[in-house]
Amino acid sequence: MGDPVFIVYIFGIVVLGFIIAFFAVSLLSGRAMSRQNKFLAGILEGSSALIIAWDDQQKVVAFNEACEKLTGLSGKEINGMPAAQLNIFPPETFSGPIPPLPTVSTWKGKDGREVFIQWHFSAIEAAYGQPRLIIASGIDVTRLNNALAQVEDYSVRLRTSAARMANLEEEERRKIAQVLHDRMGQDLSAGRMTLNALKQDNNPPEMAARIEDLSNIFRDIIQSSRELIAELSPRELYKVGLQAALKTRIEYLRDKWRESLEFEGQLKDESDLPEHLPYFLYSACGELLHNAHKHASGSEVVVSLFREEGHIVLQVSDNGPGFDPVALEESLGHTSGFGLFYIRDRTRYFGGRFEVQSQPGEGSEFNLFFPTQTVEKGVANA
Repeated sequence: MGDPVFIVYIFGIVVLGFIIAFFAVSLLSGRAMSRQNKFLAGILEGSSALIIAWDDQQKVVAFNEACEKLTGLSGKEINGMPAAQLNIFPPETFSGPIPPLPTVSTWKGKDGREVFIQWHFSAIEAAYGQPRLIIASGIDVTRLNNALAQVEDYSVRLRTSAARMANLEEEERRKIAQVLHDRMGQDLSAGRMTLNALKQDNNPPEMAARIEDLSNIFRDIIQSSRELIAELSPRELYKVGLQAALKTRIEYLRDKWRESLEFEGQLKDESDLPEHLPYFLYSACGELLHNAHKHASGSEVVVSLFREEGHIVLQVSDNGPGFDPVALEESLGHTSGFGLFYIRDRTRYFGGRFEVQSQPGEGSEFNLFFPTQTVEKGVANA
């Protein structure tokens, strides 16, 4: 055992060393905190962002100069008051975890105007005996919010104008179809009947052949005019609805082209469709079918009409040679593809989307998605 006095002396030195070290660390920590606080204060006051901080008692401890300039209030007035009394943050900000996503609220400026502020929240955990702080930093998004509101307003106006234009176009088509039916159709039929009346058994062979040729020409013209009238104003569409009209048309084209055309209709109710939509889908389907007949002749073509997540979907697919969608996109509206360009352009006007999926040698698929409530029925009739 050593000398007790020496042991006590050594023990005292060690204890004194711990005490000195504790005070040294405390002093250094205090200086560090002081420098940190000055640094943070500089950021707080120099920032153009709106910054508000409150402690774990939800009392405001910081209200920076940007907030003062916006509201006309001073930090001295605000500091110490409950943060909830500012009435600019959602109630859940104070009753649960820090909101993970930005929130937007309005704050009345000193000039009386309402300013839209996007707030981001973060926390500074307690350290060195300091309370935990919640920091709300905000930026003025009033101009952005107003711009978005204008864009939405323009979009509504555009959709309304598109609906009115579609209705006007449809009315004009009906008028033209009626004129063609009443005048040209009847005149052509009368001309063919007159020509057939000239057929006699005693006609010279050359004359009989010419009369027969002319009769066939009349027949083809009459058939073409009927198809044109059906394109302009399909009576089936207005009598029995979109799905039944598509079924009838596909059956007609299947017999005419003698190709494999199938129709899968799954619409049970068409009452919620905007007035302009059935004709647009009917004409778009016709263009896509003619496109398949031209570029994928001999392949199997399937037309599907169904609902999907609030949309009416028209799908035309084939197992033909396929193509490069990028090349098609580049050609739309230029050297070729005007019909597809029309479909894409008009679909965008009406708030839908037109998707093309294809690869060389793997067939193609055209999908037309159209939200059923994009244009309200009342707007369409305006």
